[in-house]
Amino acid sequence: MVLVEELSYVPTSHGEDDDVSSYDDDDDSLTPSIVFDQIMGPTVMLASHEHPFYIHGSSNGHCDGCPERRDNGFFGYSCPTCDLTVHKECAESSPEINHPSHQRHPLTLFKHGLPLAAADDKCRLCGEKLGKLVYHCSICDFSIDLYCARNPLELVVHYPKVLEDEPEENDECEEPFWVVTDGVINHFSHREHDLRLEDGLANIHGEHTRCKACVRPVYSNSFYNCMHCDDFVLHETCANLPRKQRHVLHNHQLTLYNDDSIVMDFPSTRGIFLCSACDRLCSGFRYECCNIKLDVRCGSISEPFFYECHPHPLFQTSIGSKICVVCKQESVYVLSCMDCDFVLDFKCATLPNRVRYKYDKKPLSLCYDGDKDVTGSYWCEICEGEMDQKIMFYTCESYGSTIDIHCVLGDFRYVKPRLQFEFNGKKWKVALNGINRPGCYKCGFRCKGPFVAVRVGYDNGVVCSLSCLWKGDTFEFIRRID
Repeated sequence: MVLVEELSYVPTSHGEDDDVSSYDDDDDSLTPSIVFDQIMGPTVMLASHEHPFYIHGSSNGHCDGCPERRDNGFFGYSCPTCDLTVHKECAESSPEINHPSHQRHPLTLFKHGLPLAAADDKCRLCGEKLGKLVYHCSICDFSIDLYCARNPLELVVHYPKVLEDEPEENDECEEPFWVVTDGVINHFSHREHDLRLEDGLANIHGEHTRCKACVRPVYSNSFYNCMHCDDFVLHETCANLPRKQRHVLHNHQLTLYNDDSIVMDFPSTRGIFLCSACDRLCSGFRYECCNIKLDVRCGSISEPFFYECHPHPLFQTSIGSKICVVCKQESVYVLSCMDCDFVLDFKCATLPNRVRYKYDKKPLSLCYDGDKDVTGSYWCEICEGEMDQKIMFYTCESYGSTIDIHCVLGDFRYVKPRLQFEFNGKKWKVALNGINRPGCYKCGFRCKGPFVAVRVGYDNGVVCSLSCLWKGDTFEFIRRID
């Protein structure tokens, strides 16, 4: 650099004894940048950097792109503008790679160090401080240096007698059913009888005809019906649920179970379970492994997740809890947008896009106006309460009606009606809410949702929500009917 400064400093006077009289300030054929290029040599443009690289040899062996130091120096590239000297292979790194240490998402090459949002400035594999060139996943805040990217770690089993009798985890699994004949299958959850494929129900009010897997009404969807039993029905899509699958919330494969007599220690329940992702009370099929239990709606979420009310794909992140923009509730498990600040929890992500309420001829559609400037007020036609315009709701565009989500679905929507279950040592059953909307004996208000939980063997032992179900029995019922 000193040599360039000396060459670029040329006197403006031209005496007879001036050795550099051949240089003319007005001569455009020889400028300081041209002189610099002649000294440094030819340049090359690479995808890893926005400026041209000069071919360069480093004597001290230090590379700004990775921690590998070569004692005999190295032949690589340099950028004087950014004061950057890197190995040839570091400069020629791909803009994006798929690495075995982080198979969930591709890693992107950052050219000027880590982004400001990154929590750790060290390589996740070797622990060395990261340089100016780094591979990073913004979704998971995962970073590795270029040396580790070129030299992935090998899996070494230090104690192979220890794992000798342990079966390897295999992603292949048995099919959920086998085909008996055209339109007839035998499903693993109902081996004793065959199931026949049926068209959607003509009766759109078939609220009691529920899928055994997702516990949602069949309505007009195609479904498999048992040829001998009256109450075993599976949506065609639910019949095709894989028996084992990977999920974004767990490192192991999850297994699909159909046993309704599930027992959980906390809370003490039998016949139902709390979904680990959305905290709903559920019956029906579930995906399970270790201490995680997911209903089939949350268990079927994969990345990228495309949400009907948002234009960008969503991803599951592992950086603490966040506030869902739809329901304004804090949750540990959320799906986030990388292009904007949109955050969605699993409960809102799995809301049905269309539902029918009682005897309405047209279905209600899910609507979210939280990202719009809306004037006026929204009122729920069921509870007659004013609704927050920034929270999702159901609406019928034909009639212009708006209904609060809780009034349409409630907390017991995903427990099969008439199912008896145990919760904290007490027996309950789920029933349809009556026209008169009985009062909840825990909170004292009328039950708004379409379903209620009824205490078995007790008169007027009705609760309106999961939060009231959690409450103890010490609350004295006060008749507060609005």
